[in-house]
Amino acid sequence: MVKTIKLDASSRKEKQKESKALRRAGIIPAVLYGQKEKNVNLKVKRQDVEKIFSHHDATGLIDLSIDGSEPIKTIIKDQQSDAIKGDIKHLDFYKVNMKHKIDVQVPLHFINESKAVKELGGMLIKNIETLEVKCLPAEMLDKIDIDLSLLNTFEDHIKVSDIKLPDNFEVLNNADDVIVHVMEPKVVEEEQPAVEVETTEEAKPAEESSAQQ
Repeated sequence: MVKTIKLDASSRKEKQKESKALRRAGIIPAVLYGQKEKNVNLKVKRQDVEKIFSHHDATGLIDLSIDGSEPIKTIIKDQQSDAIKGDIKHLDFYKVNMKHKIDVQVPLHFINESKAVKELGGMLIKNIETLEVKCLPAEMLDKIDIDLSLLNTFEDHIKVSDIKLPDNFEVLNNADDVIVHVMEPKVVEEEQPAVEVETTEEAKPAEESSAQQ
């Protein structure tokens, strides 16, 4: 299960110019919304957010305190990042109802080694790195382990349907989607060197022989 993280936020006015100034000052613009909830524009300290991302996973529950008020149970629903630097530019917080199931993305954690990679020289291909599940907020998972030791040959693969979760979890991905498999290495055929044929007096062209007569 995931741990609940505490985060302080302040309310703000929605202005494009203000958002740019906030980012320069080490502040990240954000918004809070939920079912039948009015959007609330917020701002959070970049150092606080980066601390969360470095020590925890962004899929966890967050106790969000706005202007020092009683914390609200939220999750990070979306984030916008700079395409070049990777810095977080904006965060979406979603207010959750602890009695209602929510859709969340759970990171896949690949463990152990594949025999097809280690001994047969294959290449590990990860098609899916997060799984979308529906569950109660209090039951959210911080990760799902995927055992690579099950991949012994190039025919082996792990599909979404192979993942076993508690009955109260609903997996939203296509059950037939392949999560991970091992690709067989390509065999590169060596080019055979061209055989040089030595030209002898007997093999000279007819016209050359005629010229010498």
